[in-house]
Amino acid sequence: MASASSVAGEVPADDDTEGEGAEAEGREEESRLPKQNIMRIMKKELPERSKIARDATSAMTEFLNEFICFVFAEANDLAQQQGSRVVKMEHVIEAAQDLGFDDYVGVLKEMMTEDGE
Repeated sequence: MASASSVAGEVPADDDTEGEGAEAEGREEESRLPKQNIMRIMKKELPERSKIARDATSAMTEFLNEFICFVFAEANDLAQQQGSRVVKMEHVIEAAQDLGFDDYVGVLKEMMTEDGE
């Protein structure tokens, strides 16, 4: 039998969470985009001999992680409002439109048709 504290995402108010910082930090690090992948993408857009400062890569990594969370949270809200337990591509597209990222909607729609949806 599952206790109330075993429900995903719930922590009892009286639970002692001290000492979980390293574990939580490790889980957060696992869910972040790899800096090397981001650097590779950024380098594609620059002339061959250009260099990218480490702090610029770190800033872009942080920005992209936050951006993904921002758009996906909106998509999740839309899915829930529509009674869906699954966030679908159509929710992501609608979220992008609602948040004013109209320039990217075309690319998302192309991806949706490529995936056969």
